Amino acid sequence: MLDARDGRIEGMAGQTLFHRRKKPAKKPVKKAAKNTTRRSSHRESVVWGELIDQVGPSPEGVRWLHICDRGADDFEAFRRAQAQFCGWTRGPTNSWTGRLP
Repeated sequence: MLDARDGRIEGMAGQTLFHRRKKPAKKPVKKAAKNTTRRSSHRESVVWGELIDQVGPSPEGVRWLHICDRGADDFEAFRRAQAQFCGWTRGPTNSWTGRLP
């Protein structure tokens, strides 16, 4: 969380660790297996949506802004942020630049 008046970092509202599984060696994949993967609960988009719901809506007069990585590039995560009246942005890199837009 960031204080908008002076840019000071106040803290973090939520965080979830997600470990990407290594892809197995390439083998012929059946279509059913692909569909099962898409519906799996071990997807980054699911993790981001759950975190947005966990943080919840912001208090009166405040607006949460979720800083996301590539895993949140998904309609499901965007829809959940919108339902909580939160803003979101995707960080362009995996490093902190020390500057705010």
